[in-house]
Amino acid sequence: MHKLDGLWKLVNTAAAVRDVAQEQRAYRWQVARGMTFYLHTQAAQVSVARIAGDELQVDVTLQASFGWRVAHDQDDVGVYLVAQRRALLGSLAGGRFVVRAPMGLRLALRLERCQLCLDDLSATAIIPADGLWPS
Repeated sequence: MHKLDGLWKLVNTAAAVRDVAQEQRAYRWQVARGMTFYLHTQAAQVSVARIAGDELQVDVTLQASFGWRVAHDQDDVGVYLVAQRRALLGSLAGGRFVVRAPMGLRLALRLERCQLCLDDLSATAIIPADGLWPS
């Protein structure tokens, strides 16, 4: 019983450290109609909503932010955001991405083991039966 109590204390401590190590980031990009937003992430919650205007807004919450590698870029074709979990520390990491994308912006989402919520969206979504897009 004593070993079980010690194990629970360790688990609770790890959970507390994970929650304390939470980081929030807000990204904003000016975009034009016809550009593409590309998001590649894994084991995260992703919410997408359409908005008026010409500003792409992405609010990111990373738990155990030390377990993530994040990179972003923008060119005349689109905006790119890649957030991947690190190999060893990533199992502790969790993430939430709230995307507010202007009308006229194409979305390319490469999601691995993610939850996806589409809010106020009018579109055709094609998801292959095996969940994989052709290469």
